[in-house]
Amino acid sequence: MPEPTELCRWSIHLIDNVIFDESEGEPDFQESVDINGEWPSAMFNVPFEQKLQESLEINSFSTADAATIPVNTIDIAKAVQRSPEELFKQSLAFAIIGRNVLLVEQLCREAGSKKIDFTDIHPYHLATTYLDGATSCCQILHLIRRFHCDKIRPNLLGPTGYTVLDNLMIAILRNHSSTLPETLDDNLRGAKRFGGEDVDICGRWDADSDCYQALLNNGTGAIPLNLKHKFCHTSAQVVCHVMIALQFNPYKCPPSGIFIKRCFTCGLKLQLPPMHTIVLTAFHLAQSGLRDEDLFGMICCVLCFTVCSKSTELELDRAQISIDLLLGDDSSSLCTHESLTAAQFAKKLLAASIDSFPTSARPGWSVICQILQQIEDQYTWAMTGVPPAGYEDEHDEIENDSDCDFDDEVDYRKAIWWKESYLLPRAALCEHIEFEIPRAFGSNRLLGEIWAACQCELLTYRRLRKGEPWTSKRIDVGILAKCLELESAEEIPFIREELLNNYCACGLFGGIGDEHCRRENACTEYFSNLDDWDRTTFLYDGLIFERLAV
Repeated sequence: MPEPTELCRWSIHLIDNVIFDESEGEPDFQESVDINGEWPSAMFNVPFEQKLQESLEINSFSTADAATIPVNTIDIAKAVQRSPEELFKQSLAFAIIGRNVLLVEQLCREAGSKKIDFTDIHPYHLATTYLDGATSCCQILHLIRRFHCDKIRPNLLGPTGYTVLDNLMIAILRNHSSTLPETLDDNLRGAKRFGGEDVDICGRWDADSDCYQALLNNGTGAIPLNLKHKFCHTSAQVVCHVMIALQFNPYKCPPSGIFIKRCFTCGLKLQLPPMHTIVLTAFHLAQSGLRDEDLFGMICCVLCFTVCSKSTELELDRAQISIDLLLGDDSSSLCTHESLTAAQFAKKLLAASIDSFPTSARPGWSVICQILQQIEDQYTWAMTGVPPAGYEDEHDEIENDSDCDFDDEVDYRKAIWWKESYLLPRAALCEHIEFEIPRAFGSNRLLGEIWAACQCELLTYRRLRKGEPWTSKRIDVGILAKCLELESAEEIPFIREELLNNYCACGLFGGIGDEHCRRENACTEYFSNLDDWDRTTFLYDGLIFERLAV
């Protein structure tokens, strides 16, 4: 059986210099394709849905003889032809599954001009099921949101009842752990594989790869455990970029459609809020993850989701949770559920599984618990006016600071929230005052600095050879644990060596309106090891976004 390389691919976002001028007409993308005269130019003028129709008629999707197929493919093609709108929607779905960014853009524009509603193909869910951090990253999500954000909301449930965030968590566990489908959804009991397994997030295989074709020929489409590896930087970056791509959604995320349990005693349906879902995903990744799993990627997910929610409100949701049921113990005849915040949930998960919790993942789990607790402390302070223990003595001087520019009506605790933007030695002033958006981490400066350093790590480092470390020398879980223990960002070499450009107190380099951070925005100098061009895909965001602007 052929096996894929153990080494990831990756994508780098660039800003293209081309600015589309509407008066000159739309640029012809096909002119940039090197076809070497092998294809007739007329081929590129055929609408994609027509190509799909013709392929159905001549059965080009299959090598099987049409006469041996127990259905009439000609009749199917004719039926599809009678519904051109349905054929168009399936063409768009086909483009999303194939991660064809330019084709998705073309069809989205066409759908807008023809006023075609394609909500029923659940485009956000399709894009996250076939997530590809090596070739398209978050671009397809951006296209769908920008063209149809008023009609197709990212918070809509998919056909299986999952949220878009659920799909991201499934993608993590599907590609980087031995977790079975039934662990996430009782309705999948007995299922051997997840949807979308034919696309690896970090680009090591896709449906056309020899290794996957061999699996199909062998009678299975499930990816064996020996072909997977830990939750790597490429995968962590694309998951974070998708969260960022959807952060402008003004609607609160619905409860999760995975990890649902029901109390056998009182019948209560137990569903997890978004952050609790991320916590339980991290738990299963720790329990069933691959060798060297240290939960660094999940730490990035926790921090990114906190910032994307634009406030700490989502992170402090409480939910009725039964630890026993989630861990497979249904022997109790009494209610075992209790109301827990995400921080409380994380601590109880560890306490309930302390004997089986992998030693290698404990430092990372400790970091997640501390981050969640510090977020909860900030939220409690904002709501009650009671600061975290040991905080008021250190910052009493801010109350009488003559340089404070805030109105008299702003109370003491809010003055501290905003005032500390000025006190960050390396961080630019948050734009949140102008936009009246609370800082993601409240008065906590440390978490913003940690998130800035984590982003820089994702942008500048990959494992280039087998046996090399998964994180650089400038940051790892041990460094983060020490940083939190000593309450000092100076423990992080990225910060101690002044390698980061200015960032706000939320750890953002481009401000709250930036689509996602780029290496040039984050780093003061060039120190990336991503110069292996055979494994790199450059994504020219400007080619898409400048055209969208008009």
